[in-house]
Amino acid sequence: MTTGPPKPVSRAKNISSSTKRKCSRVIPLAAKDTKSAGMDDLMTTIGEPRSYKIQVYDTRKHLTKKTNTFRRILQHSKGGPNPRADVQCGNNCTIEITIADDKNNFTGMDAVLFHFYMELVPLHIPPADMNPEQTWVYCSWEPPHRTAAPIGHQPKLTGLAANVEWTYHRASDITTPFGFYRPGIPTVNRTKTADEWLQGKTKLAIWIGSNCKTTAWPRLRFVRKLKNYIQIDMYGGCGKLKCLPRMSPKCAVDLVRKYKFYLALENSECEEYITEKVWDKTLLRGVVPVVYGARRRDYEVLLPPNSFIYIGDYKNIKELADYLKLLDARPDLYAKYFEWQYSGTAVTTEIFYGIFDLTRFCHLVPIIERVRRGELKRTQVLSRDYVQTCRQKSLSNVEILDTW
Repeated sequence: MTTGPPKPVSRAKNISSSTKRKCSRVIPLAAKDTKSAGMDDLMTTIGEPRSYKIQVYDTRKHLTKKTNTFRRILQHSKGGPNPRADVQCGNNCTIEITIADDKNNFTGMDAVLFHFYMELVPLHIPPADMNPEQTWVYCSWEPPHRTAAPIGHQPKLTGLAANVEWTYHRASDITTPFGFYRPGIPTVNRTKTADEWLQGKTKLAIWIGSNCKTTAWPRLRFVRKLKNYIQIDMYGGCGKLKCLPRMSPKCAVDLVRKYKFYLALENSECEEYITEKVWDKTLLRGVVPVVYGARRRDYEVLLPPNSFIYIGDYKNIKELADYLKLLDARPDLYAKYFEWQYSGTAVTTEIFYGIFDLTRFCHLVPIIERVRRGELKRTQVLSRDYVQTCRQKSLSNVEILDTW
């Protein structure tokens, strides 16, 4: 295996004069659908038609899972040991994406994306000084304590370095959240009555939970205590109720819409970690989310205005339950949680379902060029600010949940 930098490759060869348009200011289509910090700063002028090769490096066990973030690559591939997909980024800029679990395939790649999913992390990390002109990307949509911890406890992984990081957090070099609010584009084009907002809602609250033990805060105990005051239907591995098939429209859409409230409680206390529980399962389904996990100010900034109930606002669980009962008895107050739909729209990026817009890889084009010019050096993943965005002190008292 070659350990030095790859030989320079002329990207403009074999391109006819009729196609030699400049690949200037490549703007990924995903930029329309994603809030990205500093995206304008990442744009650059390439100056000639170019193609780029990017490899997604992941464990083979994870690559075959139906919930894999890059499932769409597999769907669009023609099969084979290393599936591939071609992406058009505009102005004659193209990207060829492949997936592999073998670091021997790094040779000839313009960028390698290390995809981390919970405890399933690549075990064979190459040395940090390998191919310095090659762009390395740390990529994960899991909270950092669920990926950084395995890295820190495995000697082979502690030296993992990357030029940039790609996560849900706005401070990352590339940001793809689970969803976002788009003001100015109304969800509904007319005023609805309270009865219309309540149409079809015959039940009070639902919680769908599968992770019952390894959570950063006592989530299951909280739900059980809240259940002492109000009716909560508990689905999934943490409850007795089941809905199958789990990802079917009957379970993912129709079931949830019958409820007034959905307990959108994350398994971790991490900045901006607001998952599909909020976006796809509540805001897009006409249900009010009862939220906890990210900081309150994260919900305020990222979610539609007055669209959620934050459990840290209440002195104790009974006070929260009393407020939910009040909204249940007062349709006029409950309907106010949907007024944001008159002036904006909630959008899901559908990462959770493996429906990944491959044009998001176009964000890497200007980054690859900056790495080649020596402007972006690799740094160890564990030294990055993103790793420190989870709460250090977990809550042990579920009676009073403070605001952090």
